[in-house]
Amino acid sequence: MLSLAVPGLAYSGLIMTEVAFYPIVVLAAWACARALARRSASAQLLAVAALVVAAATRLQAAALVPAYATALLVIVIAERDPRLIRRFWPSALALAAVAAGWAAWRLSSGGPGSEVFGAYRAAGEVSYSFGDAVLYTRWHAADLILMTAGVPACALALELVLVLRGRERSAQARSTIAVAAAFSGWFVVEVGVFASRHVGRLAERDLLSLAPLAFLAFCLWLDRGAPRPRIATWLVGAGALVLVASLPIQRLVSLAAAPDAFTLIPLYRLEVRAPGLPLRAVVIVLAVIAVAAFLFVRPRARLPLAAAVALVLAGASLSATRVVSAQARVVESVNTGDDPRWLDGTADGPVSYVYAGEAQWTAVWANRFWNARLIRVYDLLSARVPGPIPQSSIGPLEDGRLVLVDGRPAPAVYIVASDTLTFAGTVVRRAPTAGLELWRLAQPVRLREWLQTNTVLGRIEFRAYDCHGGTLRLTLRLEDGATISRVVRAHAQRPGSAVCVADLTAPPRFSVLSRQFVRSAR
Repeated sequence: MLSLAVPGLAYSGLIMTEVAFYPIVVLAAWACARALARRSASAQLLAVAALVVAAATRLQAAALVPAYATALLVIVIAERDPRLIRRFWPSALALAAVAAGWAAWRLSSGGPGSEVFGAYRAAGEVSYSFGDAVLYTRWHAADLILMTAGVPACALALELVLVLRGRERSAQARSTIAVAAAFSGWFVVEVGVFASRHVGRLAERDLLSLAPLAFLAFCLWLDRGAPRPRIATWLVGAGALVLVASLPIQRLVSLAAAPDAFTLIPLYRLEVRAPGLPLRAVVIVLAVIAVAAFLFVRPRARLPLAAAVALVLAGASLSATRVVSAQARVVESVNTGDDPRWLDGTADGPVSYVYAGEAQWTAVWANRFWNARLIRVYDLLSARVPGPIPQSSIGPLEDGRLVLVDGRPAPAVYIVASDTLTFAGTVVRRAPTAGLELWRLAQPVRLREWLQTNTVLGRIEFRAYDCHGGTLRLTLRLEDGATISRVVRAHAQRPGSAVCVADLTAPPRFSVLSRQFVRSAR
């Protein structure tokens, strides 16, 4: 139940690898704990297979390999028997074979060494500051405490101490705690180091899969009667408070940070409703309450304690879900308009998407997901849609005809594109909130006009094809709500060219309300 109550489970409404990674990491943890408890070759090979599945889902799971080894080291310390390491040669051999095969496959195309990391190659191509890495690792350790409502994370740390001291008699329980602690430690370090260079804030969504492991340790602790050896318990509680108190809450809590850390959304909503409220003090008070419950709640109150943790998580989840749902509706409107299946409902044939480098590139993916008729993506000149979506590059000739790289005409009957592009044909439907238009094209496929804007720098460039001059009229809305008009002559790009170009400047932070281009008579 606790695993279903975390705010981060709102990701289940999104198409993201984190959604599949959540149960897969739990599966990998179970398989590794089973291997450490049974120690048979078959159990170890099953654990390696689970780790491979996790890595195939998100390469982030590469950290689970050293975590598996760390969990084995915990068991060796707990049982005071170094000879156990020799029994895990099947795991070492299988992991070495998988690593070699993976590297050979990634490098088989002759790419650089960084190609081994695939989509995460950027993580291996930059340098990291040791100080920043330590700082962000500390922050993410604190976030793991917040993400689990405090008590479960403390219970995991305390159970680890009990295992290392040889106080846990069950081999399965020892292995479970060893794996949960090792997975948590390595993920916190990995995500903290990565975030210090590539995120700049909490990357909680990359820690989400650790929550069920902490909850499992919490349940085991409660089942054992909530044991509290005095020194270890107070050290764990004090450590949790120090970590949470060290978080720069005012810096981390913002609407921009919400997509990466759903647990912070209730704090953001609180800040919006009470701007003068010191969020850091609020978080510290909540942490003190959670640690006090961990330290002082009597064993007979175990069920109320578990229920309280569930209620806290459920309340935070409800708050986060409301914001996520509202943001999702906004993104849907920006990507596809009011009707996500608008292309299938309008076109009677295949549709091609022409992407010209717009900032809202996710619109390509969203429209492709919802519309079966959208079968092809064209990139205009050097534009490129991020991600593994099939796409082809096209470009206009001087008369506007759109051709592929090899010079063949780009086949299309319907085209959907930004309203900054004008084609030879007829607009059959518009999605104004998304800034998209669906065109039924005249043949051959021709681009007639292309308006490119930089609203930050106040730069506007207009191109007209199969053109010998003309006048461009623009109506702009400024950031303060005022409107202005601009009229500029378009001239041939070069002597004898059939491409007309108009360049003009405007105040920064504008939007285009309307445009009209009147071509000169030939």
